[in-house]
Order: sequence, then structure tokens, then C-alpha cells
Amino acid sequence: TGPNQATQTFTGTVTVPATALVGTTRLRCVVEETGSLAGVNPCGTYTWGETEDYTVVVAPSVPDDIGITALTQPQSGCNLDSEQVAITVTNFGTNTQNAWTVSYQVNNGPIITENMTGPLGTGQSVNHTFSTPAVLFPAGTYNIQAWTSLTTDTVSFNDTNGVSVTAIPGVSSYPYYENFEGGNGGWLPGGTNVSWTLGTPNKNTIIGAASGTQAYVTGGLGTGDYNSNEDNFVLGPCFDFSSLQNPWISLSIW
Repeated sequence: TGPNQATQTFTGTVTVPATALVGTTRLRCVVEETGSLAGVNPCGTYTWGETEDYTVVVAPSVPDDIGITALTQPQSGCNLDSEQVAITVTNFGTNTQNAWTVSYQVNNGPIITENMTGPLGTGQSVNHTFSTPAVLFPAGTYNIQAWTSLTTDTVSFNDTNGVSVTAIPGVSSYPYYENFEGGNGGWLPGGTNVSWTLGTPNKNTIIGAASGTQAYVTGGLGTGDYNSNEDNFVLGPCFDFSSLQNPWISLSIW
């Protein structure tokens, strides 16, 4: 039955087939404006509606199985430096767990490992904040991986969780000027299918930079085009204008 208001929550039960393979699989949800439930097809078309895909983990029922279900901190933001790393550990097994270790690593840096203790019952979760913070300086994008270690845990695919965090520099001293001659200046590409490149452009139309020799361009520095389905950006610093009256910003964009 369709909703009678702009926003409505639907709940239901999903039965996992006995033949489901252990590991990650796809769950597809389809919302379609129709008067016939039989006409709703997971791979069909419709005039009005939405299709969303979710990754579902099918876990086996084993005695000892713990893993990290969330890496909640740090998050992308301005002026990051020494930041707390916080995780959520869940017991997927049938045994209560009393002792295990957790670790995290930033990019290819040193591995930080700490002990955790229970009791942590079946299906229960517990939060943990590492005593050793992650260093997210200088500005840039950092990949953080965290995982659990339990000697008797035979299921490894749910041990690890990760997050990509962007440390954005802050600017509060003016006047401000950046032409990328000394590096990216904290201006960081992001998005999907990214082709932004910093350097000296040598394209058919864009030859050289507006100032100096360095600029951000899509499709590489040569004559290549941007990628198919490219949806991205160059993210600038966090500007604090609180000390200024009538601030303004000017960009050279082709």
C-alpha cells in the first residue's frame, strides 16, 4: 500500500535463503509508483520511483567471530591534526568473548594495537576509542583501516572496516593568494572518476596556467579528455572570514 504523505517509513522482514553464500552480497530495494505489485521487477523500468542497492554481509554461525562494524572517528573536517580513532566492535559468534585486540593503520604508517576485554555476548556491540590518536597532518586524504584480532576467529571477511578522511587546511590570515607554484596549497580533488591533475597544462585549448606554470585541469596534463561519468570537484581550504568586512574571493577558471 502506498504512502499517504510525503515521507513514510516502511518496515518488513527479509528472510535469508538457506542457500545463501557466506560473504558480501547485494540487496536491492525498489520503490515504484504502480497499482500492481506483480509489475515490480528488480531489473525493470518505471516512470516514477527509485532503486537502491545495499551491500549485505551473510555471516556463518560459528563459535568465535568478532569484527569492526563501524569506524566512527575521525571524520573529514577543517584543521585536523591529532585525531581520536573510534570504532564499534560486534560479536557475530555464538560464544561470549572476553579478550581480543584491535588495531588501526593510517595509510602505510605504523600499526597501532590495543587490548580489549569483555564480556561481549552474542550479537552485542561495544565502542572503543584508541588511546593513541591518528596524525592527520599535513592536509590531504588519509585512508584509515581498523581490524580485530582473535586467535580462534575463523571468519576474516568481517574483521576489518575502513574510512577515507580528508584533512582540510584552515585560512585565517589575509590577504590570501594561491597559484599552486609551491604545491596544492590544500586544494584537494575529490568525487568519483576523478581526473583532476596538478601541473603544467599542455592541452589543445588550455596551454599553461593563469599565473605561473601550475594549474588544476581535468583529463591529465596532456590532450586527454575528462573521464566518462566524471562527477568531482577540487575542494579548497576552510576560510575564516570573521575578521574581515565585505570579504570577496576571485578564481581564474577556464
